[in-house]
Amino acid sequence: MQTSPLLHAEPDDRDADLLRYRFRVDVTESVPLPGRHELTARIIAPRDFGNHQPVLLFCVPGGFLTGDYYDLEVPGDSSYSFAARMAQHGFVTASIDNLGSGESTRPENGYAIAVEHMADANHCVWQQIMQGLGEGSLVPELGRLPDLL
Repeated sequence: MQTSPLLHAEPDDRDADLLRYRFRVDVTESVPLPGRHELTARIIAPRDFGNHQPVLLFCVPGGFLTGDYYDLEVPGDSSYSFAARMAQHGFVTASIDNLGSGESTRPENGYAIAVEHMADANHCVWQQIMQGLGEGSLVPELGRLPDLL
């Protein structure tokens, strides 16, 4: 499976030291439900890792929350973003919208989504993110991160 093209790079208007990307990953082959299925994901990372070993935090929200939960924007207070705080400490945060929630696709029959479907879709996204970051193709500004943990 290939990573879908980047939908758009969000401008980093909160902190010049961070990168923020939002993209979609086709998980159709991982989800045995009718139709095409894509998950929306986002990456928040430091521009420079300094002496830190790059580590990926793969964050999956519960319930019908979206991946934006990990990068909350509160006007006048930047302390609510878990992902931004982690990036300040050298971590890459990837968060997703689960199948059927947020900007991810919704199967025709949402009641047909089983926890196994969500787990398989999330695993597919994790694999694509690890591959894309390792090769340097997902967030080109980071370069290759072949030793990403």
